[in-house]
Amino acid sequence: MDHRSDKRHTINITADLQCDGAAYQARVSDISTGGAKVELKGSTILKNSIVMIDLPFLKELEASVAWSHGKNLGLKFQDSQNRLDDFLYNLAIYGTAN
Repeated sequence: MDHRSDKRHTINITADLQCDGAAYQARVSDISTGGAKVELKGSTILKNSIVMIDLPFLKELEASVAWSHGKNLGLKFQDSQNRLDDFLYNLAIYGTAN
């Protein structure tokens, strides 16, 4: 059973993550106003780590790693971002982030 309160949107984009001075490439597979599911290319990041995720349409957002299973991570955004709401609205209405 899914206990998330925010509607999730399937997406397939690349993003850059920063954690403790290290850079990671990732693929975002779903996103909501509360967080995102990402798959790292190559490495892993531990649960409860704080990361900065740089998304093409939003630039940097701070997030914490809510869960980590191998190369897959669940990110929880640290605060509500109006620009994220705008992106999700455009995605739902127009099928694009612009």
